[in-house]
Amino acid sequence: MKKILLALLFGLLALLVVGGLAWWSLPAETAWARVAKQVPALRLQGLTGRVWEGQAQGVSVKALPMGSATWRFSPWQALSGVGSGELSLRGGPIELNTNVRAEGHNVTLRALKATVPGTMLEPALDIPSLKLQGRIDIVGDEIQIVDGILKSATGVLTWNDLGVSGLAEARIGNVRVDFAPEGNDIVGTIRDTGGPLAIAGTVRVQGQTFHAEVNLDAREDSVREALLYVGERKPNGGSLLRVDGVIEKLY
Repeated sequence: MKKILLALLFGLLALLVVGGLAWWSLPAETAWARVAKQVPALRLQGLTGRVWEGQAQGVSVKALPMGSATWRFSPWQALSGVGSGELSLRGGPIELNTNVRAEGHNVTLRALKATVPGTMLEPALDIPSLKLQGRIDIVGDEIQIVDGILKSATGVLTWNDLGVSGLAEARIGNVRVDFAPEGNDIVGTIRDTGGPLAIAGTVRVQGQTFHAEVNLDAREDSVREALLYVGERKPNGGSLLRVDGVIEKLY
């Protein structure tokens, strides 16, 4: 999910690099043709407007349709090599709106709001026996990306109406993750907001790698069967979920 969002953001922001050279006349379609090879996973179709203000009727990342995108940036700041404006994505699995500032290879996102389906975390969590349900809402106060690597993030991720289906079914409730910088890392504190499953853990992002450890303990019998398919069994009957992964460099 994170790679998809960042690939989309960088692809659209790459238009601004060209826009700084000839902002007064360059159509978005022409600019994208010049920079598309830098983001091979991203495809934009139906481009209209200019570099600083336009839209793409079709957006896809790694052949996954994402809906349509619109953007509005300041042409005056683009003259000095700074992209500053607003980007939104609608009509697909991801709904997103954010303020953006891009200068060289440094990108800062502020006031980010995004909604994605819980199914998009299935590859990262790797629980093949269960299908994930619910909606993930992301509020990012500030996110910094440097040379294609996530460097800092402050915000909240809320997984609403989390549930599982498959070999077991359960309704779990809501889960909250608060992200903040810690030294050179990004640390997320994971907790439930009440419900049949007690959830407590952390996720730590270090450069291009992340590691998460989450304790899962049943408060009610309705979730005990689902825990059999998640992580490692603990002596008290709960589960310990450990997840390690790599975040690909974006650009």
